[in-house]
Amino acid sequence: QEYDQATGKFDASGHVKVKHGDVVVIADKLQLLYGENKKPETCLFTGHVVATQNQNSTAADNIAYSLVT
Repeated sequence: QEYDQATGKFDASGHVKVKHGDVVVIADKLQLLYGENKKPETCLFTGHVVATQNQNSTAADNIAYSLVT
């Protein structure tokens, strides 16, 4: 993990696993994109991404996940 407080840049690499509500995403890398209010708005997952919600699962090279909507 790497976080730069001055720029608000957050990156994680390796075996990344994120749970948001009932959604679980596993990927090689994560980058958080922040909005004007300096709160994270979008997660960009790259590399062997698998997103699971209940019984549904999606696999892709890249997935953008909105934390707002």
